[in-house]
Amino acid sequence: MNRGKRHLLFVDDDEHEVTTFARLFHGERFEVTGVHVERPSEGPSAVELALAGRTPDLFVLDLFFCGRDDAPRTVGGNKIQEARRAIQSTIEAAEALRELAVREPNDGKRLLREAHGLVQETRRLLDDWCEHLGQTHKGGIALLETLHRTYPNIPKVFYSRKATLQHAKDALHAGALDVLSKPEPRLELQTAEDLGERFLEYCEWRPPSFLAGWHEKLSPFVTW
Repeated sequence: MNRGKRHLLFVDDDEHEVTTFARLFHGERFEVTGVHVERPSEGPSAVELALAGRTPDLFVLDLFFCGRDDAPRTVGGNKIQEARRAIQSTIEAAEALRELAVREPNDGKRLLREAHGLVQETRRLLDDWCEHLGQTHKGGIALLETLHRTYPNIPKVFYSRKATLQHAKDALHAGALDVLSKPEPRLELQTAEDLGERFLEYCEWRPPSFLAGWHEKLSPFVTW
């Protein structure tokens, strides 16, 4: 690794995300080691193999992993049809909201209520798909805990598009330093610049006392 570069180790269950992360962040400031694993239990051995005895400056972990061995790897036709109906219903609700905004632009409180309802309905659709595919934030937290036992003094952050406030709180209580948002595809390069600055902050060397102090702040919610 070139002097001055920071070493990021990224773990995700989606090979495309691993490739995208490396494309966005590998360069003058960072060296990226990407690790693709299907299950959190595969993470520690895969990380050890990828590191080959080196120590990264920062772990960046996907938060949602498949936590069930019986989770389907493909989606059946009935589930696809169900999702299409739900998506169509959501699109119709969005169109209705747009019409309401044109018809009654001054009724701000009603627009906010309707918009919130639409967001909640969309979130339920996403949660249903996550449950069907066995995707859960508990998988990422399990990976964090196993890596923390092997690499206790290396900062670790999560990286997710699906996380809610409750997911983030659970992750912080488990010992993550932060939960960062993955860039949306159309905003990748723009958002990556900001995320790079955050990664640099967390890559700064921190003595064990720093992490110990962080953990103390979370007590008594966490058992280390």
